[in-house]
Amino acid sequence: MIGIVTTDLSAFPFGDEDLPHLFEALDAAGLEARALHWRDDDIDWGAYDLAVLRSPWDYPFQVEDFLAWTRRVAGVTTLANPAPVVAWNSDKRYLAELAANGVATVPTRYATNPAELGTALVAARAGSPSGELVVKPSVSAGSDLTGRFGVDDPAASVLVERIWAAGKVAMVQPYLPSVGRRGELAVMHIDGVYSHAVRKGPILDSDGRLLGGSYREDIEAAVPSERERAAADDVLARLPGWVTEAGPLLYARIDLVEADDGSLALLELELIEPSLFFPAVPAAAGRLAAAIASRV
Repeated sequence: MIGIVTTDLSAFPFGDEDLPHLFEALDAAGLEARALHWRDDDIDWGAYDLAVLRSPWDYPFQVEDFLAWTRRVAGVTTLANPAPVVAWNSDKRYLAELAANGVATVPTRYATNPAELGTALVAARAGSPSGELVVKPSVSAGSDLTGRFGVDDPAASVLVERIWAAGKVAMVQPYLPSVGRRGELAVMHIDGVYSHAVRKGPILDSDGRLLGGSYREDIEAAVPSERERAAADDVLARLPGWVTEAGPLLYARIDLVEADDGSLALLELELIEPSLFFPAVPAAAGRLAAAIASRV
């Protein structure tokens, strides 16, 4: 029996659109699976052969509880991706570690106090080709507490104050003009192997709001170039050694953007609960189902 880990999706406008495709693929593979809420204390996780994290999208609001839950579940069954990987990837300060390992990342500064924020804003003013910056928490999902502002817009500091009030670390990044033109390229690997890719349209408006007033993104299937495939492969090749010492990750999503000089940079690495965009590439659900079957 496979436990597909989710949450109360009624709080999310469009639910998890990957799930119907995944359940259909699991059924075709002869695997029985159930959608399970991670906060349901009545579930006997030890009765499941594998627990697959798919859409526990409320975890950033209770991250310590969630990480404790992953450790408990990993003690009674196999959790994919593994609990230590989830803990590492749950905080976007992993970008600093990847940058130190030679991964080209979007320049990022972190701020926990006014002095650090001042340094971050100075760096953003000097390094933003667009004259704009992006503010977000280091622990977040679904663009929560995320905004795009002019480098001198005081609203950016107001958002940082809200992030701090929520007990989180703030991130400041330059806004790259290519995101508005071409969006992001999301490259999916399943079981350590390239699976598929999509291009995601821009979601942040220039006044700090979400485009369209929702978390919905424009998605279309994409065929990455050899250069884009190589950039995604390089990100995974430069992961800390312990991340894959037990074998390839069940899934990974590498979000790439184009820097002002045309080079590719990592925006985010999603190893916890990424949308895998099965509605855009339905065949990919079968690949995930096969990878799940190989672990049972």
